[in-house]
Amino acid sequence: MEKQRRELHWIDFIILSIIFFGYATYGAISIYFRDVSSSIDAESFTNNDNYFAIITEIVILVIALIYLLIRKFDFKLINFSVNKRTIPLALLLIFLGSVATDLVVYGNYWLTTDYTLSELISSQESLSNMF
Repeated sequence: MEKQRRELHWIDFIILSIIFFGYATYGAISIYFRDVSSSIDAESFTNNDNYFAIITEIVILVIALIYLLIRKFDFKLINFSVNKRTIPLALLLIFLGSVATDLVVYGNYWLTTDYTLSELISSQESLSNMF
């Protein structure tokens, strides 16, 4: 029986990158070259699109898992441990990602328009009061 791999080679990283980022790259390039008038807007996005995205991610993870199993990767090297800091750390990372996303979106909007920061904040407050 062949010994399990304890490390990945550069070709493994390239193949795993293609597996993980290939579909998103293909989608982005195809949307870029598509006619602008047929672009997707927020009103046409449905729950089924969310389900499709989740299923797509699961399929991509299964394909990567199958690839690593074929390459006989030693999964015991990956140390997954759940303790009392796991959930707070995950929530902190989600919060930091959300703040970073908001800074990019609002920063881009603020830099590309003639609105002041106080006008942006008041418009955000008026939108949040609608719901």
